Amino acid sequence: MEHLAQLPSVSEELSRRFLIRRCLGQGGFGVVYEALDRSLGVDVALKALLSMDPAALYAFKQEFRALADVAHDNLVALHELFFDEGRFYLTMELVRGVSFLRHVRPSREERSDASAITLPPLPTAKRAMAAEFANAVTMDVPVVGGAHGTIAMVTLPMSGAELPRLPLEQPDAQGVLDEERLRQSLVGLAKGVAAIHRTGRVHRDLKPSNVLVTPEGHVKILDFGLVGSFESLARDRVLVVGTPAYMSPEQATGAAGDGSSDWYSVGVMLYEALTGVVPHLFEGTSIEDLLYTKHLVDPPDPREIVPSAPADLAELALRLLARDPRARAGAEEIFRITGAAAESAPPPASVMRGARPGFMGRAREVAAMRAAFDACVGEHQPVVLHVHGTSGMGKSDLVRHFLDALVEERAPILLEGRCHEREWVPYKAFDGAIDALARLLGEIDPDDRAGLLPPGFSSLARLFPVLGRLAEEGSEPEAPDPHELRRRAFEALRRLFVNLAGKRPVVLSLDDLQWADADSAALLEALLAAPAPALFLVASYRTEEARGCALVGRLPSAHTPTPGLLSREVVVGPLATEDAEALARSILGEDGEDAQRTAARIAREAAGSPFFVQELARYLLAGHTSEGLDLRGVVAARVALLPAAARLVLEIVSTAGRPIEPVLIKEAAALGDEENRRALALLRAEGLLRAKGGRDEARVETYHDKIRESVVQGLAEGELRARHHALGQAMETMSNADPAALAMHFRTAGEPSRARAYMERAARRAEQVLAFDRAATLYRLALEHAEPADVGALELRLGDALAKAGRGAEAARVFLSAAARLDARPALVARQRAVEHSLRAGHMDEGLSAARELLPAVGLPYPATPGRSFVNVAVARVKQRFRGYDFQEKPEHAIDPVVLHRIDLCWSLGNGLGGVDAVRGADFQARHLALSLAAGEPYRIARAFAWEAVLRSLGGGAQNIAEARDLAARAEAIALRIGHPHAIAWSCAGKALAAHNGYAFREAVVLCERTIALFREACSNIAWEIASMYAWWLLTALFYVGDVRALLDLLPQCRSEADALGDRYMETALSVLMTPMGLLLEDRPEEAMASSRHALSRWTTRGYHTMHWGAFYSSTQALLYLGEGSRAYAALHAQSGAVHASMMPRTAKSIRIRLFDLQARTALARAREVARPEPLVREALSLAERLDSERSPWSDACALGVRAAVFARRGDVDRALAYLARARSSFRRSDMELYARLTERRMGELEGGEAGRARIDDIDAWFHAQGAPRPDLLARALIPL
Repeated sequence: MEHLAQLPSVSEELSRRFLIRRCLGQGGFGVVYEALDRSLGVDVALKALLSMDPAALYAFKQEFRALADVAHDNLVALHELFFDEGRFYLTMELVRGVSFLRHVRPSREERSDASAITLPPLPTAKRAMAAEFANAVTMDVPVVGGAHGTIAMVTLPMSGAELPRLPLEQPDAQGVLDEERLRQSLVGLAKGVAAIHRTGRVHRDLKPSNVLVTPEGHVKILDFGLVGSFESLARDRVLVVGTPAYMSPEQATGAAGDGSSDWYSVGVMLYEALTGVVPHLFEGTSIEDLLYTKHLVDPPDPREIVPSAPADLAELALRLLARDPRARAGAEEIFRITGAAAESAPPPASVMRGARPGFMGRAREVAAMRAAFDACVGEHQPVVLHVHGTSGMGKSDLVRHFLDALVEERAPILLEGRCHEREWVPYKAFDGAIDALARLLGEIDPDDRAGLLPPGFSSLARLFPVLGRLAEEGSEPEAPDPHELRRRAFEALRRLFVNLAGKRPVVLSLDDLQWADADSAALLEALLAAPAPALFLVASYRTEEARGCALVGRLPSAHTPTPGLLSREVVVGPLATEDAEALARSILGEDGEDAQRTAARIAREAAGSPFFVQELARYLLAGHTSEGLDLRGVVAARVALLPAAARLVLEIVSTAGRPIEPVLIKEAAALGDEENRRALALLRAEGLLRAKGGRDEARVETYHDKIRESVVQGLAEGELRARHHALGQAMETMSNADPAALAMHFRTAGEPSRARAYMERAARRAEQVLAFDRAATLYRLALEHAEPADVGALELRLGDALAKAGRGAEAARVFLSAAARLDARPALVARQRAVEHSLRAGHMDEGLSAARELLPAVGLPYPATPGRSFVNVAVARVKQRFRGYDFQEKPEHAIDPVVLHRIDLCWSLGNGLGGVDAVRGADFQARHLALSLAAGEPYRIARAFAWEAVLRSLGGGAQNIAEARDLAARAEAIALRIGHPHAIAWSCAGKALAAHNGYAFREAVVLCERTIALFREACSNIAWEIASMYAWWLLTALFYVGDVRALLDLLPQCRSEADALGDRYMETALSVLMTPMGLLLEDRPEEAMASSRHALSRWTTRGYHTMHWGAFYSSTQALLYLGEGSRAYAALHAQSGAVHASMMPRTAKSIRIRLFDLQARTALARAREVARPEPLVREALSLAERLDSERSPWSDACALGVRAAVFARRGDVDRALAYLARARSSFRRSDMELYARLTERRMGELEGGEAGRARIDDIDAWFHAQGAPRPDLLARALIPL
């Protein structure tokens, strides 16, 4: 028995739906089966795509999307396109028949007429004709496949010699022509081709095997993989695609922009049916010669080959094969010659009244849009163009008109996306644009493409699976942390746009952004982060609905400018009266006096709304009056006139609120195939529905949102619920149904339990593609309908999603809520997670409050004061020295879970407090270390050793640094032995901080960068670690070593990452210290002080933390930079008590050194401003002695600098210079090149003369080259004199 085992990797859901009967055929990319579709109760053709190559994937989707919404007796009916567990499928009508040629020549041997091929664009016909003047046409293009197989390449003589004639006998022409069958089948073929053309599309691959005829003589055209629209083929430069033997001359040059090309292919088929041979095909002919010959000569009359061929059909074949497309026969002539009924030939679209109008007016807006694009290209700078207006003003039509013209004139890379109000696709603003991007990349030569794909491209493919196959070319290990994975994906897209923009202008058009989701907003913000790619972003949205949209609010604009980005605005207001009248006349199809009066009335009543103009004009065309009707009334009146089936279909589509598949409409409306197709065709003809815009034509939607809104508003509450229920029921039968859409439909239909199940499924799917904000939204919706017993578990999932979205404070609150509903053990874990996420996200008050409640439950006290913690740490370290670091190793499963929980809680508190309240953090780490050694679990011991190394290094001094390095080595040995990525990264962090606090800053830079890389590459939940490594260690090390350019380049990236995560800890840590220091380097002292003030305004006011110290230190430096010594002195003394009470100077040697140095410098700065400076000078010298007692090259250098300033003040320049020289050497022994250079500049100031000036010039040039314009003021702030 045949079953789905024939299909590889088939899901259980698919196997339940389809019963495979037999394989119908297989090609390079896909396989086609005859299958029973149990959901429909009919046999279908089921086609599976075997390759996920982007070009094959696009062609496969295009085969369905091109004509899925077109119903015609002579076109194979397409049912569904769906994705199931890594593979795309489509279902279509099963046609039992034979090829066109076998039907009309019944005894003819069946043979392949070859596959379609893709070639680079060949020279134009003009160039081909010019070749007649040469001796021969030669081509170096390799031979691919011919009409009947591979043929050798030959040279066609063009010097007057006669062309080789077609052979009179063909080995496969064994059948006898059945003229009656040919005439009948030709009519069916022509009807099908004409139906395709009426949709504005071209088939481009008509050939005998793509035209089947049933035993009853019914013709069916199939295989729509190469179908393209008239508009896109005329607009875009396309590759040569098709089957060479059946390809028209113009198609061979990539210029098949209208239906005449298909009629040429029909002519080849007719010629072959009459003669048994293919025109222009000689023995030994290459593809290139075949295509060129079509440009240069006409084929012989079929009667020269078969004298008995019917004369009218032979002449018709020659007219169909005319080289000039304008002279070529078409459907009307076929119908005339075959005697088909006149009505078989539909009227040309151009003479139909009520057809879609052309674009009217808007010259000023188009000029502004062109100017914005010119600015982008001319200045090679990113431009954000806002195009907005109220609904119905024609924003989308304006953008479409502008983009079409732009593509035709400037040939940019165009990527388009659109949001739909009720579509729940993750990153929905970008979804269509990324599909287009995948097609673009798939068409590029692999060698060229390799240079475009950036690092992290595989992460981008995680967000957008359509890029999956391309990602293999740039595969790399996937980061386990969801934040890091998303950051890499976002950065990869930004760099990809940078690479593309380096080749051609890139236009990214995103429509209806008022309905964008938060994840799209985050992606767009990352895309525009400095340095932004030089792309032209067209952002269009409804003015009245954009105010609450996160994406629109975060876009650069005239009100919120962004350095390095230009923003422009086009407000789309009412259409000018004369343009509105012209639009109305174009729809009415008349231009007489009556039509002009009617158009004027329409323009008045429409009040400048192009959409209302169209609706009124169509309504009046039907013979009605518009007196007293508003827009909703006009739409309602038009809808009321529809047949019941069409009205129901329109209500279904409107209720869906997003583009939906025709098969879904049919199921929801409970219509038959034919009835559904007729309804869709009528609604398209009436301008009420359309295929989804651009190249994605698989689904239909209301022509305008105003239609959708009017239809939905006209439904009674019960009717609306019924439509939602019908859509939900129909979608449940589809294997590719969107669970978010199902949830929405069942929720609105009043079925909360079914809605909740789909909300949870949709939330999990959103998490898989890193759309965490969407997942959180869906979990919240699911909670609204959850049973009380399920709320706790569901809140845990919501908390996870919020944590992954970087919303730690919200996650903590949800975890606390879950804890109140869960059993004791899971409740304890939930409360711990609440503490951890609050502290790590920088919400100290909430985190500490939760910690104080939690600690007694696990037998751990909370230290009342920093002093108490200081004592606890000292006692713990004495105990640890006696105990040593030995342990009895045990596996995790052999340890009491309560003990493990206590250890992990100490880690969470020690870790979360470590970057804020270092003294209390050290207290919990001491407990963490002792508990871990007692338990014996190796990962936790490695983690504890690494964190203890960090804390020991803070004490500074040779012994502490040596112990820190030893502990880090112990941690690394265990981590490598057990292969735990988090422990390995933390052991590297221990080494990095040992180097940093040992004043080996160059080594610290290398180790900090390695640590960050290890956390990113192999660890999860590492936002706090990344923030701490950047804010406190890497950026400060770069500052000290004098790598100013790297520091200034890295700071914006760090701030952007903090913004994307919404992480208060990271934002504050960056904003209080190194962002202000970077601003000082850039000569922006007022902004530096504002940065720290603003950051502290959102920080807790309880206690004195590292954040307070950082803000105090950087703002005092800024005052010294400004030359305000007295203010700096006063500010320092106002906070000195709080600094000492925090115990930070006693805990961290580097803080002590910085504090003593800062106190001395502020005393000397104030001394320059007062009448009695000596007490301040003595104070500075006293502080220099304190610096001496620290016994390190850094503190020595600071003390020498203070004394040099005192000597200079007292006029002893020589001793001052000598002390500065010694200070410079000490700074360099500490890898503090920035301070050493500023010290040397001070030496130049004291030295004077040409030598001093030369020294100053050299130092200034060094700083200027790195982006620091005022080294004189930096020296005033950092090096006293």
